[in-house]
Amino acid sequence: MKGMKRWRWIIINAFTVLSLLLCVATAGLWLWSFSAISGLDRYITYRGQQCRLYLICGKVGIDNSPHVSDIVQMTLDYNWLAKAQIEAAAHTALMRTQGDTVKLDAAIKDEAKIAAEEVTARTYLAGLAASGSSLWSYSSSMAIPVGAILCGVLPLIALVRRGTAVKSSSRGLCVQCGYDLRATPDRCPECGTIPAKVKP
Repeated sequence: MKGMKRWRWIIINAFTVLSLLLCVATAGLWLWSFSAISGLDRYITYRGQQCRLYLICGKVGIDNSPHVSDIVQMTLDYNWLAKAQIEAAAHTALMRTQGDTVKLDAAIKDEAKIAAEEVTARTYLAGLAASGSSLWSYSSSMAIPVGAILCGVLPLIALVRRGTAVKSSSRGLCVQCGYDLRATPDRCPECGTIPAKVKP
């Protein structure tokens, strides 16, 4: 019986420590997402599609948007592609008139990159349409805070119980059932618990 109680105590404490570590790590990740410039932005394979998993400014989400830059993503979302191409072409023309070859080369490369990404994105969207799929997105601003709170429940319970046990022990009460041990300090007559200070 004592062996079972000991193993139960070890398992509960291990879960408590693990929950505390997860709580701290989750809260740290959530805070980091506000301070990082671009947060966490990774592409993974999900449901047979290349999907974007992101954590930015406390918001975690997943979508199957094409793997392109924010400029092209914006043009796809809001149909501003023509405007972006016009601006890129105007910037290139401005660099030509100024005669700055370094800036001109950079502008031409940017224009070509936008055009290439646009082709990639359009091809991706056409492939989705052909397969009967469409763009989808799931996101939440509360997922990580709620996860941190849930992970912190077990350590909080352990802390409260520990505080209650210390308080009960200092008042001469049984830490298990709260029975008054002033008359029988060696063992609780109610539940049989031996106080820690008299354990061999």
